[in-house]
Amino acid sequence: MVELMFAIGVFLVAIVAAYASQVTSADLVSTSRETKVAVAELRTAMEELLGEPFDDLAVDYPDGQTIPAYDDRVLEGQRIQVVYPAPGADPLEIQLVMSWNDFRGRPRNMTMSSMRTR
Repeated sequence: MVELMFAIGVFLVAIVAAYASQVTSADLVSTSRETKVAVAELRTAMEELLGEPFDDLAVDYPDGQTIPAYDDRVLEGQRIQVVYPAPGADPLEIQLVMSWNDFRGRPRNMTMSSMRTR
């Protein structure tokens, strides 16, 4: 009887460990998917900005403002903010800061930078 109880205990520990690893794996897959989507969204927004005429950038995409077309587009709470660290410079540095809430509701951020000349 003692051997049977010991075997059941070992079996339960193994099942709990397997379940925990599956839950952790699912969380990593979700995090990876969200990061991949965020990078794709930032690239798309950056290509949009780089395609604009240089003199229209500050007018069409004001410093410190979000790009409305990307608000809540794919990820929960998604926002992409345009930042020009040195407005009016040539070459102009463009930073896009994306923020969203991950699948567990935690805030996440990602930044992408590029340069633009006249």
